[in-house]
Amino acid sequence: MSYAHVERLRVLLAGLDVPFSEYSLANLLLYRGVHAYRFYDEVEPFVVGVTYDGVKHAMPLQAANASYIQRMLSVSDCLYPVVPHYAAGSKLTLERSEWSDSDSDYLYEADGLAVLRGARKKNAQARRFEEAVSPRLRPMDESAAHAAVAVLDGWLADVGKSAAETDYHNCREALEHLHLLDLIGWLVETGSGEPAGFVLTGHSCNGDVIFHYAKGRRKFVGVYPWMFASLASRFKGRLINFEQDLGNPRFAQSKRALAPCCKLIKYRIGNF
Repeated sequence: MSYAHVERLRVLLAGLDVPFSEYSLANLLLYRGVHAYRFYDEVEPFVVGVTYDGVKHAMPLQAANASYIQRMLSVSDCLYPVVPHYAAGSKLTLERSEWSDSDSDYLYEADGLAVLRGARKKNAQARRFEEAVSPRLRPMDESAAHAAVAVLDGWLADVGKSAAETDYHNCREALEHLHLLDLIGWLVETGSGEPAGFVLTGHSCNGDVIFHYAKGRRKFVGVYPWMFASLASRFKGRLINFEQDLGNPRFAQSKRALAPCCKLIKYRIGNF
């Protein structure tokens, strides 16, 4: 899979009504290396990749039918991510279905996230950050994108890891291809103009908002809940997807601390 497939994938994704974060142009392209994604651009197209735990899977890009499912399973071990009843109308019996909690996306109601409802500690942090630096949130233009790169570099230094141990390169690529990947960037600046953090947002096939990347400088305690709440206020009445925690306890804790309304369970189905 490559950027040469962008327009074709955009058309196919637009015809789906799938809530999972994997079904976004940004995730398919930015994680094409991590998941070894291959696009089968056939009469009935699909994507094949490898999950984080090493399972070869196919991602359907259209409604199920028996021949389509059999074709996907001929080059993969299972279909993923799908809803439990995906193959129900195909008259094809699949022997097994399973799911892992670490694959599940976290969903938040924008109205609740906007006021950090149920997230008392994060609310207090956001208020202190606001009082301390008088932050502002603005859509990312060219100058803000340069500032976001500086934030990303500073974030990497803050976490004390190599770029290869983090999602640094994926995020940097996202900043370089915002418009091509249908992403919108939002930069947080202090009242004095110092860049403090940024969020890159997109959308899933069913119209939910996805927060793909969020980076902030460690010295600005409270920047994360403040920018999440400030952004959520712009998406009233919608659901916001923070993606999965990958089984990482730190990621899981940070996502739970923001009081999600539910988690999206993703099934693997097939004869594996």
